[in-house]
Amino acid sequence: MDLQYFMHVLWKRKWLLLVVGLVAAVATFFLVGLTPYKFKSRAVIETNFLNNARLNVLGDNPFIQAYQAESMFSEVMEQMKSRPVLKLLSEELLYHDLSADGVEVEPFRVPEVDEDITYSRSELEDFVAVLSSTKDTLAAPRLEKHNRLTFNELAKAFEYDPETLYEDLEVARKGESDFIAIEFTSEHPGLSYFAVQKFCEEFLNFYEADILATEDSDVRKFREELNSKRAAFRRLTDELDAYRSANNIVDVEKQSSTLIERISELNVSIEQERQNILKQKKALATTTREIGKIAPEMNDGFAKKQYLNEDLEKIQQEIKLNRNKYLAGGRKDKALEEKLENLAARRDDIGRQMALYEVRNERLEDSRLEDLLEKKVDAEIELQSAQNALRGYESEIRRLTGDQAQMVTDDAGYKNLKSEWDLAQIEYQDAKYKFDKAEISATVHGSQMRIFEPAEIPDEAEPRHRAILGAFAGVAGTTLTTVLLFLLTFFDRSFSNPEQFKKMSSLPFLGMINKLKDKQLDLAAIFGSNAADKNYDYFKEAVRKLRYTMEASDARSFLITSNKKGEGKSFIVLTLAYALSLNNRRVLIIDTNFKNNSLSAFSNVPNDENPLLTSGQNVGNTGSNLGTQNFRMNGVDIMGNVGDARSASEVLAGKNLRSILRNYELEYDYILLEAAALNEYSDARELSQFVDKVILVADAENKLTNEDQDSYAFLRNLGSKLLGSILNKVSLKEIR
Repeated sequence: MDLQYFMHVLWKRKWLLLVVGLVAAVATFFLVGLTPYKFKSRAVIETNFLNNARLNVLGDNPFIQAYQAESMFSEVMEQMKSRPVLKLLSEELLYHDLSADGVEVEPFRVPEVDEDITYSRSELEDFVAVLSSTKDTLAAPRLEKHNRLTFNELAKAFEYDPETLYEDLEVARKGESDFIAIEFTSEHPGLSYFAVQKFCEEFLNFYEADILATEDSDVRKFREELNSKRAAFRRLTDELDAYRSANNIVDVEKQSSTLIERISELNVSIEQERQNILKQKKALATTTREIGKIAPEMNDGFAKKQYLNEDLEKIQQEIKLNRNKYLAGGRKDKALEEKLENLAARRDDIGRQMALYEVRNERLEDSRLEDLLEKKVDAEIELQSAQNALRGYESEIRRLTGDQAQMVTDDAGYKNLKSEWDLAQIEYQDAKYKFDKAEISATVHGSQMRIFEPAEIPDEAEPRHRAILGAFAGVAGTTLTTVLLFLLTFFDRSFSNPEQFKKMSSLPFLGMINKLKDKQLDLAAIFGSNAADKNYDYFKEAVRKLRYTMEASDARSFLITSNKKGEGKSFIVLTLAYALSLNNRRVLIIDTNFKNNSLSAFSNVPNDENPLLTSGQNVGNTGSNLGTQNFRMNGVDIMGNVGDARSASEVLAGKNLRSILRNYELEYDYILLEAAALNEYSDARELSQFVDKVILVADAENKLTNEDQDSYAFLRNLGSKLLGSILNKVSLKEIR
C-alpha cells in the first residue's frame, strides 16, 4: 500500500474523520462541563535531609550521595501515602463530618443513604466518641473489630476510605530541593484545606514516633552490645597482665620504644650519608675530567705523590677504626672524639702538602690546576669519610635490630592472649562508636521535619480546561479513526478500486467498468442518448475506451476470461461486441465456456452450423439447444454450445481451431471467445494459444486469493499476447 492510495482513502472518508473528531470534541466538552469544580490546597514540608551532616550531596562520591538522597525522599513519600497514614487522615475527616452539628460546623460531605448501611444516632455518637478517644494514639490497632467494620463502611460512604484519598492526594518532591509538596483536590475548598492540614500534622507525628521508636530500639541494642564487648575486653586485659606477671615477661612495647627512636635517627643519618656519597662522586668525576683536560700528562713527581697517598691511606684507616669505636660507644667517649679530630687535622695537612707539591711541580704551570687538584682531594676525602660513616651506621642498625628481635618473646601462650586482646580491643571500640552514633541520632532525629509552607483555603477552583480537553479528544478521535482506516486499508485484499487491483495483480490495465443498478441493460438506449444518470455516461465512455484499445491492438481474435465465476465475462463480451458493432464492425462471439455457457442463451447460430460442435466428436447431443436470440445487435453473431464436462482441448481434439478462426476472420472483423474461470479450469490456458490477445475480467467486489496469484502468474507469462485486464463492477465512490 502506497502513501498516495492511503491519502486517497482518507480524502474519501474525510467527512467520517470530521464527524468523529467533532463528536468526540463536543462530547468531551459537554461531559467535562458536567463534572463538579475541583479545589486544590497545598502545603510544603521541609525534610532537612540534605542538611544532615551524614548526607552531603556536594561531598565525596556525589553520584552515590545523590542516589542515597533520592532513596530517602522516595522512602518518605511512600510512607506518606501508605495505608496507616491515610487511615489517620480518614479518621480525622470522619470525625469532622460526623461531629459537625450543621450550624456552627458544616460537614464537608453528606453521603447518600444506603439501605444496607443504617446507623442510629446513638450508634454514630458512640463511634464519634471512639474516634475522639483514639485521636492521640498512634498504635496500629486503634479500633476494636466491630468499630473497624463501622469505620470501613462509613469511610466508603463518605468517600474517605484510604483508596479514594490516595487518588485525591498528591505527594511530590520539588525538583532536587529539600522540600516535599502535599496537595489535596476535592469538590469543597474547606475539605481540601482541612485534609492537607491534618495530613501534615498526622504524618509528622507518625514519622517522629516511628523514628524515635526505631532509634530507641537501636540504642538499647547497641548498649547491650557495648556492655558485652567491654566485659570481654576487661577480662582479656586481666588475663594478659596475669600471664606477664607469672612468666616474667617484660613490657616489649616500653623497652622497644627507645630502640625504635634510635633506629629512626640512624635511618635518617644513613640517607644523608648516601646523598653525600652521590654528591662527592659526582664532584670527583667532574674534577677528574677537568684535570684530564688541563694536564694530560702527570708523570713527574709521581713518587712523591705516591708517598703522600700512602700516608693519607694509613690515616684514613685509623680514622675509620676509631670512628667505629666512637659510634659503638654511643658517641660518649671524649678521648676518641679528640683523637678523631687530631687525625682529621693530620689528614687535612697531608692534603695541603699534596696540593703544595702539585703546585711546585714544573709541569703544572696553569693556576687552575691547583684549584682542581684541591677540589679532587677534598672530594676524595669526603667520599671516603662518607662511605666509612655509612658502613658504621649500617652496622649499628643491624646490631640494634638484633637487640629488638631478642626482646620479642617466643612464648606461644603470650602470643595467643595478645592476639585475642587486640581483637577484643577493636570490637570494643567499634561497639562504642555504634552506641555513641545511635545515642546522638536519637537525641536529634525527631526534630528534622517541619512544615515550611502551611496549607491555605483555595480562593478559586481549578481550571477544567474544557476547550483544551475537547480539542484533544477531537484530535484523538480523528487520529484513532485514521489509524483504524490505515489498518483496514493495509489489510484490505479487495479489488475495490483500480489502484488496488493494479498493485495486487501487476497486470497491464485496460480500464474499468462501473457498477450499474439495473440488472438488464438496454445498451441501445444507453449509447443512443445522453442519460440523466451520470453513472450511465461514465459506463458508456469506459466501454468506448476499451473498444479503442482493442481496435488499436491490431488483433482480430480475443479470449476473454476471469479468475472466478460470475465476474462478468459474458456481460463484458456482449457490451464490447455491441460497442464494436456501432463502428460498423462485424463481430463473432463464440461461447467456449463449456462449464457455464451463459452466452449460449443469446445464440443466433444453430448448433448444427457450429463447426466447433459438428466436426470431430459429436458433443451436440449431450445437451439441449437453449434457442436463438438476436439481442438487438446488428452485425453480431453468437455461436453457443450445450455444455460439456471435458476440457477445451478435449472438446476440440482433432479440430484446427486456429485455422477455423482464420476462416472466420475473412467474414468477421473481430472474434470474441469466452473461456471458463482460470482458477477452477484449464480451458482458458488451453485456448490462449489459438487467439491473438487475452483479456482478463476481474470483479471489484472480490478479494485476492492464493489461486488468483497463480492465475496472474500464468497471464504475466503470456507476455505480449496478454492485452490487459478490465476491472468490472467498480463503485464510482471508490474513484471519486
